[in-house]
Amino acid sequence: MEPTDPAAPATAPASRLERHQDRFGRLLVVLVAVFLLQGIEGSGLEHVLSAVVTLGAIVVAAATTGVPHRFRTGPFIGVLLALGVAAVALITIGTDTTTGIGSICSAAVLGGLLVVVLNRILNHHDVQAQTIAGAMCAYLLFGMFFGAIFAAMNTLDATPVFNHHMANSDYGYFSISTLTTVGYGDITAVGGFARRLTGIEAITGQMFLATAVARLMSVARITRRGETEPAAD
Repeated sequence: MEPTDPAAPATAPASRLERHQDRFGRLLVVLVAVFLLQGIEGSGLEHVLSAVVTLGAIVVAAATTGVPHRFRTGPFIGVLLALGVAAVALITIGTDTTTGIGSICSAAVLGGLLVVVLNRILNHHDVQAQTIAGAMCAYLLFGMFFGAIFAAMNTLDATPVFNHHMANSDYGYFSISTLTTVGYGDITAVGGFARRLTGIEAITGQMFLATAVARLMSVARITRRGETEPAAD
């Protein structure tokens, strides 16, 4: 009678749980909704809607992704939710000061979600559709994070940070254009610190593509090679 591996029963449920939790496609849908809502110009309701949907992104990230145990049960998600609620409340007031502080809270929330997503996808041992969706989530979170930082800077600083008046819909557009190094030129940073921050964002975007995505592709090749090679006798 062959001896049984005592670790096998313990690892199987964990693997099933991992596959069940990794639903980055759902998170990607929520993040795209947040990004699109931020582009709606109107009476200010878009600020509140995007902040509320950001709260939904936190819940989706905690419930449907493989968040590490210390993040799920510790204060991490609770802090993100508290910051998200604060962002909603501050942005609803609508003054430049409260909107700027609310943007800082939003940046903290987006940065926290970015840490959670990156931590998960970089620990995947094989690359599947959910892994690619997670990488897309991380890339979009990068752009949204810097967009919130630019919004906070422009609303809290007495000196204009950009070359013309910025609507709420402009920050995400400018940030994604910078992250992807497209650089249309219709919106430019005029402050010295803001210009350097845009440079950091552009470098971050290129480094993400050169490291994280390249690593995922190498893991995918290794996985594919392992599946095609015949088993040794």
